[in-house]
Amino acid sequence: MNRKTQKQEQYIEILEKSQQLKFRMPTEIRIPKHNALYQASIQLEELDYTKLYSAYSGIRKSQIEPRVLFKVLVCAYMKGVYSSRKIEELCRENLVFRWLLEDQKTPDHCTIARFRGNRNLQEAFEDLFFQYVKKL
Repeated sequence: MNRKTQKQEQYIEILEKSQQLKFRMPTEIRIPKHNALYQASIQLEELDYTKLYSAYSGIRKSQIEPRVLFKVLVCAYMKGVYSSRKIEELCRENLVFRWLLEDQKTPDHCTIARFRGNRNLQEAFEDLFFQYVKKL
């Protein structure tokens, strides 16, 4: 019995036992270095998020880190997406945005809207955008 036949029999055996066929898939996401969102992410990582974290400390915590949420917002804006529902959809379906989330839970549209609409964070956002423009 050759190796290919043996593997096929193993999968058939799995199918018969569980009535479900399972495939092994690589879960690592690799983004090309020339991708604009990849480059933006690298640049955004170099910013100082101290003001954002200090302003965010008094707010109800979401399951996603504020630095990551900010990066997601900037990259969505770069793609011309401004709707919180569309940003949520990008985070669920787009591989680059899955990568940007750094294995954190996909934020729902309410979390995105609360984050960017929070008056306590506006000064921190201005500071981060100023840093980013200066870096560019």
